[in-house]
Amino acid sequence: MQRAIFGLVLLLSCALVGASGPKPATIVGTWIVDRASAPKGAVPVGLELTFMKGGTVTVRGPNIVAVGTYKVTGNKVTLEITKRNGVAPRNPKTSAGVFTIVDAGKALLGDSGIRRGGKVVMMRLVRKK
Repeated sequence: MQRAIFGLVLLLSCALVGASGPKPATIVGTWIVDRASAPKGAVPVGLELTFMKGGTVTVRGPNIVAVGTYKVTGNKVTLEITKRNGVAPRNPKTSAGVFTIVDAGKALLGDSGIRRGGKVVMMRLVRKK
């Protein structure tokens, strides 16, 4: 009997410790380019990414409407674009991307696909208010 009670107490203690630990950041919602961190003319300011429950994403910008899927693993978000402006992308380099969740889930940081002076221009996204 004492073993059963001890086991139950141990199980409940573990559950409480697990429940009180840090929760992974959710990215569901609409994210926009952080204008304060975007080099002028480097990153499309009108770009929006909307992450939906179930792992789908839409991308909208001045010259783009795209749909695809995403997966969150730890602090990494991997995107796979399946249609861009109604057409399946042919180049794997332009159909996938990786963002890092930074600032305690308040921002996403990723390669913009733009190079300046041989260096990658990073794109910072924040939640749309």
